[in-house]
Amino acid sequence: MDLGGGRGTLLAYLLGTDPDATGVVFDRVEALAEAPQVLAGAGLGGRAEFITGDFLREVPPGDLYVLSQVLHNWQDEQVRAVLGNCRKAGRPGNSIMVIELMLPDGPEPSLAHIMDLIMLTTVGGRERTRTQHEELMAEEGYHLARDTPLARVLPWRILEFQHG
Repeated sequence: MDLGGGRGTLLAYLLGTDPDATGVVFDRVEALAEAPQVLAGAGLGGRAEFITGDFLREVPPGDLYVLSQVLHNWQDEQVRAVLGNCRKAGRPGNSIMVIELMLPDGPEPSLAHIMDLIMLTTVGGRERTRTQHEELMAEEGYHLARDTPLARVLPWRILEFQHG
């Protein structure tokens, strides 16, 4: 389930990697406007569902929640609401996959610092360190299962958290 999945491009990519997988794009109605065409254009329309809603209030039941470039839009209080909704609606043993730029844990140069400043001044959000993500997740019963760097130059990471 791609929470805040917008046009569905990430779900299209993920479904393209597994011919048996199905998925959901969950977002506000205006954000989902193009998603059915994107998935249909990729030949994946029959394997995708589109659900409108507000992840700050509730999310549909799921096994895996993908949050790509979502959490950095919000302060910790709103992130806790999203994670709590995933915990409440998630099936037993559900997972959350966070795809974000990651601030370094220590004082070192990083392009993520620039994005942190941009997020703070434009939408009131922030970039976080891996440790900060782990602390927020732990409050809802999630533990880090895997940390995968995505690029050598930019500090993108995939953090996979397991509930329970």
